[in-house]
Amino acid sequence: MPVFHKPPCDDGVIAGGPSAAATPASGRWVLVAAVLGSSMVFIDSSVVNVALPTVQEDLRASAAATQWTVESYALSLAALLPLVLLMFALSRWSGGLIASFGAKPPLVVGPLIAAVGFGLFAIPGIAGSYWTTWFPAVTVLGIGMAITVAPLTTAVMGAVDQQRAGIASGINNSVARTASLPAIAVLGIAVSLAFGNQLESRLDEAPLDVETRTAMRDQAKDLAAAEAPATVDEATRATIVGIVDRSFLAAFRVVMLIAAALAIASAVCARLPVAGVPDGVIGWPPTERPCVVPWVGVM
Repeated sequence: MPVFHKPPCDDGVIAGGPSAAATPASGRWVLVAAVLGSSMVFIDSSVVNVALPTVQEDLRASAAATQWTVESYALSLAALLPLVLLMFALSRWSGGLIASFGAKPPLVVGPLIAAVGFGLFAIPGIAGSYWTTWFPAVTVLGIGMAITVAPLTTAVMGAVDQQRAGIASGINNSVARTASLPAIAVLGIAVSLAFGNQLESRLDEAPLDVETRTAMRDQAKDLAAAEAPATVDEATRATIVGIVDRSFLAAFRVVMLIAAALAIASAVCARLPVAGVPDGVIGWPPTERPCVVPWVGVM
C-alpha cells in the first residue's frame, strides 16, 4: 500500500512560514538588491569593453570582427529563447504533474525528452535555416527541461519537513550551481580532444604540404578560430576553412551526444528505487491538492 508524505504546505502554510507585510527596512534591502543586480550588468559590459583589445590581439582580428564576436554571444543566447519561454510557460503545469503521477514519472520522462533534444542538436550541418535546424532541437529540449525542473524542485521541497524546506532548497540550488562548473570543464576537454582528433585526421586526408599541416596542427587549441597560413593560395585556404568547420562540427556533435547520454543516465537514476524509501512512496496523494505558487508550480 502506498505511503504518502504530508506536503510542507498541506495546511495552507508555505514552508517558509507566514508571510509578513513589507516593512520600510525590508523595502530598503529590496532596493539594495535591485541596485546590485543592475550594477552587475554594467560591470559585465565594462569588463567586456576593457578586454576588447586583448581579445582582438588573441584572435588576430579587426575591430569590426572583434565586436561581432562579442555580439555573437548575445545572438547565441537569443537562439535559446524558445527554451526559456517554454520553461516559463509550462512550469505551473509541469509542477502539478507530481500531484497527479508522483515524483518519478516526470523525472524520468523529462530527461528522456531532453536527451532527444540534445540528439537533435547533433543532426544539423554547417549551414541551414535556424527554423529547420536548431529550433526543433531547442523546442524539444525546452519541453524536456520544463517537465523536469519544476517537479524536481517540488520533490525536493516535499521530501522534508517544512522546518527544513529552506535547507533542502539551498542544497538543491547549490548542487545545481556546483555541477555546472565541472560540466563546463569536462565538456570543454571533450571538445578540445574531439576537435584535435578530427583536425588531425582531415589534415592527413587533404592534399596539403607538410608545412601547412604543421601550421594547422599548431592551431588546434584555437578550435574554430584556427586560420589558414597567409602563404597559401585561395583554393588551399578554402580547403582548410572547410576542414576546420567540419572538425568543429564533429566536436560539437560529440558534446551533444555526451549531454544526451547524461540526460538518459539521469532518467535511469530517477527510475531506480531510493534506499530506505519504498517505491510506492510519493509526495502526497493525487486526490489532495498541493499549494500552488504562481510561475513556479506546486510546493
